[in-house]
Amino acid sequence: MHGSMNQLLKKVMIAVFGLFIFKPSNAQEKTLKAFSNFLYTHNESSTGLSENSESSLSFSPGLSLSISHKQKNFHEIGIMNISYDRNKEKTGDDTQITSGAIEKDLLIRFRYDYNFSLSRSPGSKWKVFLGPSFSPYYARNVFEPFISTQFYKVNWAIGSHIALLARSIVELSPKILLDINVPVNLATLEFQYTRESNPNLPVSRQRLNELSLEGLPSYFEFRVGLGVRI
Repeated sequence: MHGSMNQLLKKVMIAVFGLFIFKPSNAQEKTLKAFSNFLYTHNESSTGLSENSESSLSFSPGLSLSISHKQKNFHEIGIMNISYDRNKEKTGDDTQITSGAIEKDLLIRFRYDYNFSLSRSPGSKWKVFLGPSFSPYYARNVFEPFISTQFYKVNWAIGSHIALLARSIVELSPKILLDINVPVNLATLEFQYTRESNPNLPVSRQRLNELSLEGLPSYFEFRVGLGVRI
């Protein structure tokens, strides 16, 4: 009897704890958003004899979830980009390959923002926010050559973009909203690892580590999304 009573008490405590954690709260509001992310990058380099300039514009879809308290300040977490590319180039036939390699690229990028409300009218359909934004990422490149004059090489990097985020939200209906936000990029912190299986290099040069901090990186982002309150 005593054992069955203890089991009953345990079940009641678990049920109460579950209700406390997962019960819906009127003070909290959750919004699921689908974004279009536009990224423009521009890099310049100089070798002393010539100057090189490279620019690119890319687009990727993204998803995020925001959790707000009485429609004021709110957290937002999201998936910015997940991509995988595999390219194979080969010259020659199966009996004699003269050049070629398999190259694999993986990119995973997330985002976390904390948004401070700058709007003084809680009932307004247009709200403005400002706050810090962090975009952690993982990138990996693998080069697998078909010929012996080239060498296997792997490079991966883990880091985060750090920005100040300006956000504007317009309520299109009680359930649907339009979200436009622009991060002002402040810095990029990155750790990079490279390994090249080249016997012609000393062992210390076959594996390289680098930690870098770049201030005011030369890229620009713009995001437009639609959100649904859930």
